Amino acid sequence: MSVLIDRTVIYPFPMISPVFGHRSELVFSSPIFSLRETTLDLKIGSKIPPHFGPKIPKKLSGMGIVLTTLFGLWLVGLCFFFFSIPTYVADSQTSTQAVIVLTGGRERLKTGFQILCAHQAQMIFISGVHPDENLQSLLKLVESFNRGCHQDRELIASHTYIGHAAKNTKENAIETAAWIRKMSISSLRLVTAAYHMPRSLLELKRLLPEITIIPHPVFPKGFRQSHWWENEGKLYLVLSEYHKFLWAFVRINKAYLI
Repeated sequence: MSVLIDRTVIYPFPMISPVFGHRSELVFSSPIFSLRETTLDLKIGSKIPPHFGPKIPKKLSGMGIVLTTLFGLWLVGLCFFFFSIPTYVADSQTSTQAVIVLTGGRERLKTGFQILCAHQAQMIFISGVHPDENLQSLLKLVESFNRGCHQDRELIASHTYIGHAAKNTKENAIETAAWIRKMSISSLRLVTAAYHMPRSLLELKRLLPEITIIPHPVFPKGFRQSHWWENEGKLYLVLSEYHKFLWAFVRINKAYLI
């Protein structure tokens, strides 16, 4: 017996029509077209085949699940990263043996020397200094914005160390760890931008798991964690830093992820 089944499926985009039963007919209508099923040969009492209707290839459905899962993990990681960006200095009173400054802005240098002048650290190490800069040029820069420091220039100079080798955050950590071990330091205060702090701590704690590290974030002019997404430039900065953090996390933990 032949049963007439009249069902129209609307497709928003041109595509190759799936085949329903034995026969199918394309009916065009602008700007979209529909696929109308005409007849399906069935015996009395038989059931409509379970595959009746459009089929989704298993490879495509599997790929969709993988992509959805990856996007979900990316989104969860993004949320954790956002909330790990400090919004204030949690501990500004504890003294440490050294203050470490990762170069990248004057505010970082200014904060580092303020900590030294306040006797909250015995010495300062500045990682990633430009090859054209030296200790004397840095001290001149410091004098311009640290007029409240009551220590004389020679005393500050004797407690200041600089490193020229680092060109990125990973190399900052390597350069800092080498200096920490050379000077037998057991505690440090880390000064860098707030959005840069999660990745900096990740790299340093990998190389210095036994050292006490107190984060001391600085906040570049115009950047605060709240409402940063309303500014295109700040949004790009945070997303860029998140992807760098992800890459560092995978690189450091790849042995556990495989």
